Amino acid sequence: MRKLESNPWMKAGIFGVFVLGLALLIFSGEHPDPAKYFLIGLLIFSTAVTQLWINHPDTFRRNSRVGLVFGVILFHLCVAKLVMVISTQSQGGLPKEFGVLLIPFALAPLILSVLLGKNLGIYGAIFVSLWSSILFRGVDAFLLVMSLISGFIAVFVTIQVRRRSRLLRAGMYVGLATWILAVSFGIITIPWLRLNDMDLSMFMRQSAAAILTGVVTAMVVSGALPMLEAALVSPRICRGLRWPTGIIRCCFGSVLRLPEPGITVT
Repeated sequence: MRKLESNPWMKAGIFGVFVLGLALLIFSGEHPDPAKYFLIGLLIFSTAVTQLWINHPDTFRRNSRVGLVFGVILFHLCVAKLVMVISTQSQGGLPKEFGVLLIPFALAPLILSVLLGKNLGIYGAIFVSLWSSILFRGVDAFLLVMSLISGFIAVFVTIQVRRRSRLLRAGMYVGLATWILAVSFGIITIPWLRLNDMDLSMFMRQSAAAILTGVVTAMVVSGALPMLEAALVSPRICRGLRWPTGIIRCCFGSVLRLPEPGITVT
């Protein structure tokens, strides 16, 4: 296990799987020129790897952490792409007015911030936003800005996580930020401004979707944390490993458990 933790071929395999997943997400979209956007995605990937190597050398050396970072980001991108695709289907899909509002912007930043610290949370927020903006129909500036700001807010609120309620509060703040940005960009139109024919019921449903998406994302992350800690961190590797949320000491064959994020387990 220790050899796999620093094996360069294992690291190359993790990066290769991520690039393959990114290619599938981009080429399965409605891009007029998917090869161009895949090239942009590769350039962003090169920047992400270089940034991880320079600013987070300890994480870069450990394949388990590299796999966690890029695995969480890839999962976030898959969920975002799924929401985008469903919201554009003419039959059986989501109304197009709800597409961007239902993307869980805080998913990857929350998980990385709680498990690996605020710096990697910010790292995840930046790069997941850059990749999300090119997944569907070219570069989406509105999506990029909304994802960046929502991700930053999620990280800042969870810098000192001592209770799971802080995760829910982070989700609420992310939902409110998404709502404010959606109103600012005209995605949600306030009915009494009479900018179009949108009625009050649509305004209320869109507002609820924006806010509840952030809250539900935080609830999912809160429930998934124990499973992530148990499944993604090897007991052999995590012996004496200092997490931002405390020092976790686990014995060989034991199951890693954290009753609350941020609580020191001795």
